[in-house]
Amino acid sequence: GYQFALPAEAQLEFAFRGGTETAFLSGAEREGLEEYVWNSENSSKQTHPVKSKRANAFGVHQSSVREWTMDWYRDFFPTGEETDPQGPTEGTDHVIRGCGWYQYPAACRSAFRGSAGPASGAYFIGFRLLRLPKSGSPSTANG
Repeated sequence: GYQFALPAEAQLEFAFRGGTETAFLSGAEREGLEEYVWNSENSSKQTHPVKSKRANAFGVHQSSVREWTMDWYRDFFPTGEETDPQGPTEGTDHVIRGCGWYQYPAACRSAFRGSAGPASGAYFIGFRLLRLPKSGSPSTANG
């Protein structure tokens, strides 16, 4: 009775922010970041179980790898406030979000984004899925 989909870039950023509006999930500065994410300074250069760090205010745990989104990458992000922005309908690379075990803490900012081609097979990229009713869509679901 369900279908599964990758989250949109905006959905994943919203989930990872956990209601914060600061540069980092832990606040305006990096202090306290290690409670929430694995990065190059605290990971021993390896992946870790998803729930091995503190969840944010929404109960979302970040993994120790960057995560795929369904959105195609574009160099710019819309300016101003926008609710549920949609990415381009085509492209060569998908947006990846989140912090990874190999990244410097500065790259663990909530707004930090990157890209990778669908066939890249990088060992530092993973994914999480939204579970949707068969009639739902990723942009309207409470994933």
